[in-house]
Amino acid sequence: MVIDDVLDKIIDTFKVNQSLEEVCNYHKINGILPDIGTSISASCQKVTYELYDNETDEAEALILIYVYTQEADPEEGERKIRELSEIMRRILNKDVTLEGTISSGEIKEIEYIYADSSDTVIWHAAMLEYHATFYSERQKDEISFFSDDIDIEMEGM
Repeated sequence: MVIDDVLDKIIDTFKVNQSLEEVCNYHKINGILPDIGTSISASCQKVTYELYDNETDEAEALILIYVYTQEADPEEGERKIRELSEIMRRILNKDVTLEGTISSGEIKEIEYIYADSSDTVIWHAAMLEYHATFYSERQKDEISFFSDDIDIEMEGM
């Protein structure tokens, strides 16, 4: 399991949920893209690893999930983003293992953001801080022998 597997599962979980049908685009980036309509982006800010056993690391990931839209009416834009971020929080809380993809996950914080995009359009966004624990295969250095090396050593004997 690697962090991209976790990000893919988060996005897939959101895509199949009817409550998020107004979302037009999904991205695996850390930030907001200038999309038309409502979008969600998910990315990993940081992963830390602890030895679990000889073959596995326990990974703790800080994942940032953005939901954002352009809306001229500030109250409508903020209402929509608050509603969508709460739906996303409930979706992730309902299945804390993402169907067994991770060991556990939880939303720790939601931060609401807005910025002027032009004279008539304002960006409204929320950033959800999601903490996920999963298990990742440890990389082992294995000594590999090439058959040419073995042949050379045998010929010299």
